[in-house]
Amino acid sequence: YTMQSLHVFGHALSVGKALRYFIVQFASLLASVYISDWLAQNFNVYVKTIFVIVLMPLITYVIHTFWTFAHE
Repeated sequence: YTMQSLHVFGHALSVGKALRYFIVQFASLLASVYISDWLAQNFNVYVKTIFVIVLMPLITYVIHTFWTFAHE
């Protein structure tokens, strides 16, 4: 949270943003598990890995940009 807040988004640290950050990251973890175990169960393990490594960080970055670290 600290590195994302200060260096990526240039925001000061706050409890509210830390809570939002935790919610997004936890939801991302649950989505990764759900997608790789249930939705993509017929795919190769490498396809699942690529999804988690490439797409999930992009999705969480967009959510952090528009919700977690949105300018008030």
